[in-house]
Amino acid sequence: MTYTDPGDQGASRNAVQHDASQRNVFDDPRIEPRAETQCANVLAFIRRRGSITAREAMTFNCYRLAARVFDLIEMGHPIKKTMESHDGGQHARYHL
Repeated sequence: MTYTDPGDQGASRNAVQHDASQRNVFDDPRIEPRAETQCANVLAFIRRRGSITAREAMTFNCYRLAARVFDLIEMGHPIKKTMESHDGGQHARYHL
């Protein structure tokens, strides 16, 4: 995978090569600094309780659960999503 900074206008000096088998999503400068800790918290919560919703993730200041789940999936964790309906709409529940 090659990432080129969008503001670079195609200059190859800012291109970064990643080997997909050795990719660490936290090496990506676009990942916010707390993401690694939040991913660990999300994974621990799912393992302890069986699943997690965005409301539950907010209890440990994780306000971008879908982004953290994406990071965990990129790291190889088999997280699945189910949609749950309720009065007023629906929400996602993530589980292993």
